[in-house]
Amino acid sequence: MTRGGIRARLGRLFVLQISVISVAVIAAVFATAYIVTDVLSRAALEGEAAYFWKRYASDASVPLPDTDNMIAYLAPGGALEKIPAALAERQPGFGQLDFEGRDSLLYVSDGPAGRLYLVFRQEQVSRLILYFGVIPAAFVLLLIYALSYIVYVLSQRAVSPLVRLAGRLEDYRPADRSYGALRLDDLREDADDETLTMVGALEDFAARLEDFALREREFTRDASHELRTPIAVLAASLDLLERNGARPPAEQQVLARMRKAVLHMQSLLENLLLLAHEDPLPVPPEGADINALVAEQIELLRDRTDETGNSVHLEECAQVQLPVPQRLFSVAFGNLLANALNYTRNGDVRVRIDSDVVAVEDTGVGMTADDVQRAFEPFFRGDHGAAEGAPGHGLGLAIVQRIARRCGWQVELASEPGRGTRASLVFRRADAT
Repeated sequence: MTRGGIRARLGRLFVLQISVISVAVIAAVFATAYIVTDVLSRAALEGEAAYFWKRYASDASVPLPDTDNMIAYLAPGGALEKIPAALAERQPGFGQLDFEGRDSLLYVSDGPAGRLYLVFRQEQVSRLILYFGVIPAAFVLLLIYALSYIVYVLSQRAVSPLVRLAGRLEDYRPADRSYGALRLDDLREDADDETLTMVGALEDFAARLEDFALREREFTRDASHELRTPIAVLAASLDLLERNGARPPAEQQVLARMRKAVLHMQSLLENLLLLAHEDPLPVPPEGADINALVAEQIELLRDRTDETGNSVHLEECAQVQLPVPQRLFSVAFGNLLANALNYTRNGDVRVRIDSDVVAVEDTGVGMTADDVQRAFEPFFRGDHGAAEGAPGHGLGLAIVQRIARRCGWQVELASEPGRGTRASLVFRRADAT
């Protein structure tokens, strides 16, 4: 699946949820520890000191506070002889210190009888926070992690039919007879009602699509047979008529126009059938020799080159082998070259073979920006070409683009009215030497 697939999104949401919960719980534990060890401890010491001075005011013999976590010292009249050295220099207020090897909180307050030192040992509070704060929080986090993972697994199971359905549709080729019909019965086992509805709708759509592809193949087969036969009869009849060299020039001109019309009909039929053709063509084991195929097409169109008064220049910058059917490349390049010749008069057509591109550049009539945008539409012909009387049916570039899509290439077109056109077949990656 892609980066934005359902599984990837669920995974990111799961990680985000766990991260947010973890940060929130850890922050809550630290906030609680701070409140208990600092704020509440300070409030307790202030209250203990106030309570002692209150009792001392009514009974001077009241004992000093002494508990498991706290010890007190009193310096009557400022006498510090019995006060530990670590406390003697401290001024009224709160402070942290290491007292008798333990981290402690000190609170110093002045009263009517002198100065009171309250030392609170915080390790007991830290232990309580560990037992009643950190450890329970850790168990809570583990529980949240476990529940979140269970939810994640259940959500993956819930979307698993959709993910498998997407993968099945991605590989589906309705026009490929070797693929077979689209079968989604295995996706119904764990699917919910919505997914079942989608699976049923897609199966119905696939069935209609396969019927359409079958009808298209049958039409292509029948059209190929029914249309080629009368054209072949016409061509054979013209051959017989043209053998009579004693015909008047006017009749010879009529026969020439008929021959040209038959050739155009043959070309149109082959182009239409190629547009409708989807079956895979054979690929040579060693790949297609692009240089040889280019040279062959240039030679095949030599008569057209002479008719238009053009000159074709071939520049071979690399020897290129491509793992593609030879016919597909020949048809694609042949259409580019034929276009260049048809729309150029007494000019130059340059063919360049590079490691990753075959380009055809002419000095013909060119195209406007709008024509370039519509150039790949079937049967579209620009105004400049029509005005020049260039032959063709407007299918050449449409066929080139279709072949390029099947082979994973790109077709690039750049043109300027009155200065010519450059058409390029750009390959994904060619094995060049």
